[in-house]
Amino acid sequence: MDPQRVVLAGHSGAGCSLNGGLATADAAQTDLHAIVVIDTCMNGPFGERMAQVSPETHVVVGYQKLGWTREFKPFEHMFRKTVAERGPATGVLRELDMQTPERDFHNATVLISFERWIPKLLELPSTPHSEADTQ
Repeated sequence: MDPQRVVLAGHSGAGCSLNGGLATADAAQTDLHAIVVIDTCMNGPFGERMAQVSPETHVVVGYQKLGWTREFKPFEHMFRKTVAERGPATGVLRELDMQTPERDFHNATVLISFERWIPKLLELPSTPHSEADTQ
């Protein structure tokens, strides 16, 4: 395992709480190269939290709006606002990827996100975490 290339992906319920799952993943002792958020609960506070992860960690959010009755604007707004205020390091991604799967909308986002983003993320150089991040 290359410790500079750890990519964590979470789908659905992995992003529905600020007290666990993807929201607390960057507190782990292992530095993350990237977090791929896939069609989670998509509320405003979670959008803000995903934009606040370590500035050296890439964050890509793959999601779809088909079949849901929930509102996506709070997530999108808080994610974009927080990225604008606390942007990542140079060359580090903070991406919203709204997808339009043809069927099995919710589950199809997993394969779409993996095919679209994992190769790209693994080609991007790792940004060394600061010494403060490792203490």
